[in-house]
Amino acid sequence: MKLLTIATVLTGTASALVTCNSFAFITGSRGYGIYLPTRPGSVECEMGRGSQSEAVRILQTTLNSKCYNYGLDADGEFGAKTEAALKKAQRKHGADDDGIYGPETRKKMAWDAFKAGAVTCLKVANT
Repeated sequence: MKLLTIATVLTGTASALVTCNSFAFITGSRGYGIYLPTRPGSVECEMGRGSQSEAVRILQTTLNSKCYNYGLDADGEFGAKTEAALKKAQRKHGADDDGIYGPETRKKMAWDAFKAGAVTCLKVANT
């Protein structure tokens, strides 16, 4: 799987992770754009069962996309089905299958990457 390097503008240190509550469309090193869950100013965030936000909706949309096709309702509510789908994606990519979205999962997951009307699956890497 190819890696897409994202700008350091939206990265930070992972001392105490804050809940993801938003999303950003980030253009990476090869001109591909991806939607990632974020908190203000950073992609370093986490979410799990009980979280409700646009960030959850972006995660659900990704788990429904070309890369996974898990068939979730993209309702922005992180419930049992979202947790199960995330665990499945985590296992697929060798991440700890704890059902919690955080930095390890973000880096190991495949994301829909958009460029010139085409969509492909890419992993992200921070610089």
